[in-house]
Amino acid sequence: MKRSGSGSCVTLVVLAVAVILTACGTSPPVRYYGFAARPSETGTWQSVGAIDVALGPVRLANYLDRPEIATRVSDEELRFSEVNRWAGRLGEETLVALTHALPELLPRATVVAEASPAASAARYRVELVVNRFDGQLDGELLLDADWAVTERATAEVVAAGQSVVRQPVSGQSYDALVRAHGVAVKQLAKDVAGVVGPLLSSQ
Repeated sequence: MKRSGSGSCVTLVVLAVAVILTACGTSPPVRYYGFAARPSETGTWQSVGAIDVALGPVRLANYLDRPEIATRVSDEELRFSEVNRWAGRLGEETLVALTHALPELLPRATVVAEASPAASAARYRVELVVNRFDGQLDGELLLDADWAVTERATAEVVAAGQSVVRQPVSGQSYDALVRAHGVAVKQLAKDVAGVVGPLLSSQ
């Protein structure tokens, strides 16, 4: 009888291990997302003459500086998805999207990202701090960002603003949430352009 009981225990252990291994083997694949247009999609811009605007850096709140995409469960609770992640750093993704959106709003201006060798010669630099950038699936995304415009010649902040963008998330999927991120950044670019445009026109 003791032998028989021991065999049953071994069988149960083997079955338990098999279940665990099966569960591990069926884990959903990780999906990677981005919302910024790439040069192949929008064309390549080349600097001609003076550089008007350098964008960056974009600094993120600590909770956003991670690869997992954040969704908001409530005002107090966030959830980070292990299987839905940003393809790159969210701050860099936001900067790329802004660098592509701003020239469409300021067609006469030459805009570069901070990493460009020409950035140090730009007439104005726009730095941003993203305080919040998350949303609910099939709910609403909120982008809260502070930004400041510095004139290179004087090293003085000549304008500053805060953008609070609320963008509907049209669906339960992460694809819909990521699309909402992209739309929100375009609205942020409009806010920045509304201030930078008159500065460029006044000179």
